[in-house]
Parts: sequence; C-alpha cells; structure tokens
Amino acid sequence: MLKSRCDAACSSPSRGGVYYAFLFLSQAFIFAFLTDFLTKLF
Repeated sequence: MLKSRCDAACSSPSRGGVYYAFLFLSQAFIFAFLTDFLTKLF
C-alpha cells in the first residue's frame, strides 16, 4: 500500500507543478534582485 501511494505521488502532475512553481519563483526572485542591484549601481 505504501509503495503504490509513493508511485502515485511520484507520477502525479502536482509534483511537476510544484517543481515548475519553484523554478518560476526562483527565477523571478533572481530577476528582481538583479534589477534592484543594477538600479542601485547606476
């Protein structure tokens, strides 16, 4: 039972959604940080 639940969790699209959301958020954070840094620099 535990294994089937793990397989379902590993293959569920929500897992991919969390992964893409993390990528998107990290990119947005880096972009905002760089923009703020460059704005202060110039």
